[in-house]
Order: sequence, then structure tokens, then C-alpha cells
Amino acid sequence: MTKIHTVLIVDDEEEIRKALERAFRKDGYEVIKAENPRQALQILQSQPVTVVISDYMMPEMDGLTFLKSIKKAFPDTIRIILTGKGDMKAVVAAINDGEVYRFILKPWDNEELRVTVRKAIEQQELSIENRCLAQTVRQQREEILELEMTNPGITKIRKTNDGAIIIDEDEVDELEKTNPGEFFR
Repeated sequence: MTKIHTVLIVDDEEEIRKALERAFRKDGYEVIKAENPRQALQILQSQPVTVVISDYMMPEMDGLTFLKSIKKAFPDTIRIILTGKGDMKAVVAAINDGEVYRFILKPWDNEELRVTVRKAIEQQELSIENRCLAQTVRQQREEILELEMTNPGITKIRKTNDGAIIIDEDEVDELEKTNPGEFFR
């Protein structure tokens, strides 16, 4: 089953919010709109959001400050800034600090924006999957160490030069005694 991702659009201009919503109509995302950062934070606290696209210049709080607060509270949420001004110093600072995934200039290209969001989601999914796999490996390592502590030598495997496992006949006889008929099933 495919997860439906949520895109939260934060802009003080209604026409921009509507245009961005139209841009994502074909992509199968749930699109939510907020007219200011305060409203957006309420939405973020009430439901999971995959991507936040925020305007840079808003009356209450600028987009960069808003996205920094999201990074702290919702670190897995992808943060994108939409701006009408190409302030390269702000762009470089935001990206280097890891606060935003991308800066997109207005007027934006719908296809470029859609691809950016799709790639960001793919990257996020891989990152989450990698964290889960790393946790599984840590858990398995702990289980192996515990097995080795309770059954010394159980994790040691002797092999021939060509990689075949060497089994001691005495070990096979002992296994057959403790678990008759189980060893060679």
C-alpha cells in the first residue's frame, strides 16, 4: 500500500496557495494550506506532514525562521522555501545550516517544483529506511552478543579454505541426543 504524503503550503497570499495546490493536483498528495506560520504550526501539531513549502517573506514571521522552528520540532519534515527575491547570502546560509531542502524562486516552474518535491520525498524515505535498518542491525548485534554470553562459542564458525563449514562429529552426536530427529530435517 502506497503512503499518501501530505504537502503543507504556507503563504500569506491566497492566489499563491491556490496556484501551488493546482501544481500538485495530479501527484496524489494531500495538500493543506495555511495563510501564516502560526496556523501552519497548529496543523503540524495535529497531523503528520511530509513537506512544507513556505513563502520567505510573510508579515508575522519570515519563512526561514518558521522552517528553523519546524526543523527542531519535526526533523523529518522536508522544508522548502519559495521566494521572490534571490538573496544568495540567505540561500547559502539556509542550505548550509540544513534548514531547508531547496530554495525555489518565484515565479516557479510547476514541473521543476513537482520533481523537487518528489525527489525530496524519495530521499526522506531512503533516510528513514536506513535508520530502521541500522536499528535492526544494532538489535541483532545485541542478540548475538547475548547468545554468545549464554552459550560461549555458539557464534564461532569454523570453515575450510573453500568456505565449507566444519562440523565436529561429537557436536552432531550431542545435538542428536538432545534433539532426536531434529538435526537433519
